[in-house]
Amino acid sequence: MGPGLMELLREPLRSRWLLDVELLLRLRNQQNLPHEIALEKLVYELPLRQWREVGESKVKPMDLFRSIWHLWCLHRRYRNTRN
Repeated sequence: MGPGLMELLREPLRSRWLLDVELLLRLRNQQNLPHEIALEKLVYELPLRQWREVGESKVKPMDLFRSIWHLWCLHRRYRNTRN
């Protein structure tokens, strides 16, 4: 792990559902980027070659609302933060 990743993971993630979103928000803040700059310039999304379904989903309908709440909380936490 490089120092940049170590810094991104210095604090515990706040949401287990939206960890990818939170890492991208932290990356944007770490690089001190304005919101107009697309994260695609910093991150490469590697597509899966194959998806393998492993049993039934454990996601419940209430998890949708929990995810929306966590997304709002992340927005509030990182909207003006600059590390």
